[in-house]
Amino acid sequence: MKKVLSVLLVLFLSAGFVPEAGARPKKTEPEAYLELDGRALEQFIGLLNASDNKYSGAIKNFYMAVAERSVKDKALVSPRFWDWLSRKPDIREGLLAANFPVHPGTVENLEKIRRELGIATTDKYAHFALAVAVALKEKDFDAGAGRGSVDPEKLAEINEPADKVAAYLKSKNMTVVEFVKNADTVLGELDIHKKSRGILITAVCLKTGIYPKMEFPHAIEFMKYLIKHH
Repeated sequence: MKKVLSVLLVLFLSAGFVPEAGARPKKTEPEAYLELDGRALEQFIGLLNASDNKYSGAIKNFYMAVAERSVKDKALVSPRFWDWLSRKPDIREGLLAANFPVHPGTVENLEKIRRELGIATTDKYAHFALAVAVALKEKDFDAGAGRGSVDPEKLAEINEPADKVAAYLKSKNMTVVEFVKNADTVLGELDIHKKSRGILITAVCLKTGIYPKMEFPHAIEFMKYLIKHH
């Protein structure tokens, strides 16, 4: 179920939104990554020699420590966040290894999600939260920052094929997630051009009730919607 939520959210984020006026600029990549020199470089070379130049658990742990240090002074989060992350080893690894160098926006997003959803809900859907944090690393989704919607003209253009797909899914008792996994086959059977797949999936999600009707909510609201309904 948690994997389904992650897939649905990624589809939502990749659907092609029209931002409202006044949207804040994208976050920029960190200018520099913590370079290995001195003692750190010696330690890394020692780990390589010890593992016969092969990837090892010790090398992974070393990288995670270096990656965490590199972003701690860039990401604007509370010390409590790092305490929480230390108790979530799989989420910590996913967060620090998702981008190279570590993007501070990912860290800040995960902290915002933890704050907005609450610790209990974030803990229950931690992988879902991580997926959203990574997907939105370049975007601002602070509470009340604004809303966006799918271009209505594009939706109108895809209305007829979306109806065909929605009817097909209902007749086959197929979920949208299953459709996404087998999109080429389904679209081939229905003789629908594959070029429109992205906006088509969004339209199908709207028609089948997976997404809330039109006005797409702020990311946190949408996460709550998915958790409640799916």
